[in-house]
Amino acid sequence: MEDIFSKFDSLCAEFEKTMAGRDSDGIGTYNEKILHKALKHAVCEDPSCLEVKVGAYVADILCDGEIFEIQTGGFYPLVKKIEYFLENTEYKITVVHPLITELLLIRMDGETGEVIRKKRSPKKETPASILPELFYLRHIVSSERVRFLLPQISGEEYRFSERVRGRKSGAYDAIFLPHRMIGLTELHGIDGVRAILPSEIRAAESFDSAMFAKALKLRGRRLSLALKFLCDVEILTREKNGKKYIYYLN
Repeated sequence: MEDIFSKFDSLCAEFEKTMAGRDSDGIGTYNEKILHKALKHAVCEDPSCLEVKVGAYVADILCDGEIFEIQTGGFYPLVKKIEYFLENTEYKITVVHPLITELLLIRMDGETGEVIRKKRSPKKETPASILPELFYLRHIVSSERVRFLLPQISGEEYRFSERVRGRKSGAYDAIFLPHRMIGLTELHGIDGVRAILPSEIRAAESFDSAMFAKALKLRGRRLSLALKFLCDVEILTREKNGKKYIYYLN
């Protein structure tokens, strides 16, 4: 794992060359694979370790007694798969989930390829951004055989304007091109979860959901899932105070 940074950056450079001059036709399928593929080959270059059938499922990577699952989306689809691996094998399991910490948004005309505008995205994912997704794996987070690797990625998202009848105004296709890995966080067990909480939350004697939402930049369902997860794994306790809850770090 020592050279995962350099491997990833080299793969990103190769993908960028491949995409040069490519139009927006068919980018949907390609978009789903590019970040996943770069991470998979950065973790393991041996083709014999990739896409290995393990019982009822296919592991993204099986190497030296450890299964690696590259998950660029939410964790809910992983639940049954990881449960199966834990119950039916003795392998260690690592979930690799990228965080987009630096993102340049580039709007382009889908027909001419003309760049319409560029801007930096204000959204920056942090390790704490995965807390809502960990709710779905709350029953296995504390397992000694499970860990999470969180690569912090910078890249560009190309948004292709479309002029298609029947499509909502402002709709677009998009493709994310990763550039480099700028950090890597390992999360293992309940102590690992506690360590990714923002410093203002770890230092507070108590806090409400509004303070938590501001610190983690969460809202709505994702805010609720994050708080419920932390209570379920007993990192937080809560008490009713009038119409709202007050949370305490255990």
